[in-house]
Amino acid sequence: MGSSQSAGMSANDDCNSEEPIDLSICCDEVLTEIFAHVPDDDLLRNCRLVCKLWMDIIDSQSVWKIKAERRRCVAPKCRDTAPPPKHFYRTIAFKNPFGRNLIKNPCGKDAINGWIVELNGGDGWKAENPPKGSDSLDTIAELAGHTSCFATSYSICQKSQTVDLWNEGCTEQIMNHLKPKIYICEWYAGRFDCSCRYNLDVKLLSNNQEVLDTFAFEYHETQWTGRSWKKAEHLFERCEGTRYVRFEHSGVDGQFWAGHYGSKMTNATVKVIVV
Repeated sequence: MGSSQSAGMSANDDCNSEEPIDLSICCDEVLTEIFAHVPDDDLLRNCRLVCKLWMDIIDSQSVWKIKAERRRCVAPKCRDTAPPPKHFYRTIAFKNPFGRNLIKNPCGKDAINGWIVELNGGDGWKAENPPKGSDSLDTIAELAGHTSCFATSYSICQKSQTVDLWNEGCTEQIMNHLKPKIYICEWYAGRFDCSCRYNLDVKLLSNNQEVLDTFAFEYHETQWTGRSWKKAEHLFERCEGTRYVRFEHSGVDGQFWAGHYGSKMTNATVKVIVV
């Protein structure tokens, strides 16, 4: 008696109603913020097809810049002299190409998957966890958390990996606009009881596989002096026209001992950086 509420109705029904919101009254800035919270696939497959206004906003840089920042992607500042390439921030939000290691399986954690074995001499390539006969990787601050490496044998072991920068998100347009640098490095070591040789060869290649620049490094370790980890590194300053980075390393022991007494390597790295 005396109740003003109808039977079966709660006081919060109005608040809990799920009536659709009329987005047509929203300004571009509000729509941009809303779209930045929509999953990528829904945004491109569904929302983008609603009307020209939505398509224009979704195709602009603003939505994807917010997404890239939220995902903590490295988003270099564009040059003031020219507008950013089309889909610049969308590519960054999808691929996050800058500042991360583009080499797959750089330490042998996944055996030798991701690499092309060109020479498998002696007893062949082996992934060691932990490294045998050399210092622990924990002694190197940069390698904290790494526990595995590649080990070579008594005849030359050689393998390579080619990074396609365009496929990783560093498209031709982005490379030409930002003019980034390419940093490469790898840690290597011998065993305490065996001499060895380590080689690193890196090439920058054009879309037509033309060699644009090279870096070559060789190190010989004498018997009874090895076991400490050292770093080979290089910064390619001029990378215009680069599409591929071919990373090749090899090693062999100097005593011709059965097993895996040759040079070891870990944390192979290729990074595109903007400074």
